[in-house]
Amino acid sequence: MHTVNSSSCRLFRAQSTDPGKPKIYPIQSKSRLALDLVCVALLVFLPPLIFEEYTYYLYSIRSSQFFNFSGERVWFDIIWFALSGLISVLIIGRKRWIAVIPSLVSAAFFTIFVYAQPFCFQSECYISSTDGLGPLRDFLLFASLGFVTSNAALSNNLFDSLGKNTKLAIPYTLLVTGLFGYALSFFPLLHIFAGVSAPYPLNYLQWFIAVGPPAFLGSLWAAERGPKFGSWFKFCSGMSGVSLGLILAIDVPCAVCSGYNMTIGSLLLVGSLFSLYGHWAWMET
Repeated sequence: MHTVNSSSCRLFRAQSTDPGKPKIYPIQSKSRLALDLVCVALLVFLPPLIFEEYTYYLYSIRSSQFFNFSGERVWFDIIWFALSGLISVLIIGRKRWIAVIPSLVSAAFFTIFVYAQPFCFQSECYISSTDGLGPLRDFLLFASLGFVTSNAALSNNLFDSLGKNTKLAIPYTLLVTGLFGYALSFFPLLHIFAGVSAPYPLNYLQWFIAVGPPAFLGSLWAAERGPKFGSWFKFCSGMSGVSLGLILAIDVPCAVCSGYNMTIGSLLLVGSLFSLYGHWAWMET
């Protein structure tokens, strides 16, 4: 009888450590993960919303501090959403893909709460640009900041396993590089297409900042962590963020702007060169 029990124990241990069998998480673990996700989403969502509400309160009581808070809130939002990715990974864990979700969800809810009634008063809600793309631009900016920083903090083992699944790796890599490039090109591209250009010759530096670093770093990231799918894929990854930024910036209202075809062509040319350079730099390392 003793021998049978010992054999049963050895068999159980072998089955429990068999790497070929799927790992089954207990119900308590899933409940804890769901609770962590909700807590992280609220932690990311509430501070910028509270900052917005307090700024509006200062406006309602005609406080002189309103102008200080109103000017600083966009920088508070940018810094907070960038940190949100690290916070999410720190709480949920570096080995869980789901850690990238809270930043995206929180950015979506925050955009809704500052643009759409009845979540905000009519005098409090943000006013979109005349092309109607203001909410989409802001959502992508805030979502990209948290999404990119959370990806940077994830375990390398996740990306190693992702690289073996081409069907998932290709769209995910394009998503990361697209949002990463969009975040970097957001302000310079909007300034260019809104007619807020630096004086000559600094305008060339502004054009470089708008597309050079996003294309270079996007291509480099795809080469380092993306699937081994050919040089053309690295190039497309580097240009994904630049292309997204251009598409959403072209319709920005500007009464004094002209020569858009020349501007777009020049930006695409500079971005293409730096996207190729990013892949070449990775190959030389």
